[in-house]
Order: sequence, then structure tokens, then C-alpha cells
Amino acid sequence: MSGEKGDVDFMVYGDDLKDKKPVLMFCQGSLPNPLIERRKDQSLHLFGGGIVNFDFLKWHEKYHIVFITKPITPVVVVHNEIDSRYCYVKDTANAMQFWREYGNHDFIENYVDRGTRVLDYLKKQEWVDASRIV
Repeated sequence: MSGEKGDVDFMVYGDDLKDKKPVLMFCQGSLPNPLIERRKDQSLHLFGGGIVNFDFLKWHEKYHIVFITKPITPVVVVHNEIDSRYCYVKDTANAMQFWREYGNHDFIENYVDRGTRVLDYLKKQEWVDASRIV
């Protein structure tokens, strides 16, 4: 999602967008971990920012589960775009450049704005029960 204050990438888990359900929005942890890694064998691995510690599958039947990426961090990255901490870096040979850029976007007001923009978008979708956003 593009906007004046920058892009916000998010992912809705599953493919049941025909069913009207409330939204459960998950904002990941402190590091710029992508939500999904494309591995060398081209398989996709869901791991970003604490998602694997959250049993979202048990909530999926009742809610549309929405995951928001960290600033300037894509939803899906290729295996060679992450460092040893599973953080996204545009160039692993020059990771500090990314960390400076990320630091310019890593503040609470930005996260509030990003979350609000996603919620405002979701509330307009036919498949979202806008009366129940968690």
C-alpha cells in the first residue's frame, strides 16, 4: 500500500476472502525480519518477527489474520537478502547502510501511522467485519 509517508506492506493469511470475518492484526517484533523467505530450493518459509511463536492457525477460522511488515522490509525476500539474524538487508556486504535507513523509520509514531493506514484500508473491504477489529 503506497502513501505520502511511505509504503506499508502487509499480508492476509489464507484465501478465504469471501467470508466476512473480523480482523486480527499482528504487528511483528523489533527487528526487520521479512514475513516470508524464499529458500534456495524456491520453497517459501514463514518466519518473520515472531509469527512462528503465534498460533495463528487456531484463530484463522474466526478471523482474517493480517501481518504487517516492518518499515522498508518486503513481505517476501530471497534467502541471500537476510543476514545471520534473519534480518532483511538489501546488500549483505553493506548491511550497515540498510540499518541506517531502517533506523530512520523505526519509531513509534511511524508504526501507529502504518497500522492505522492498514486498518483504514481493511475497514473498507467487503470481507472484513469492521465492527470487530482486534
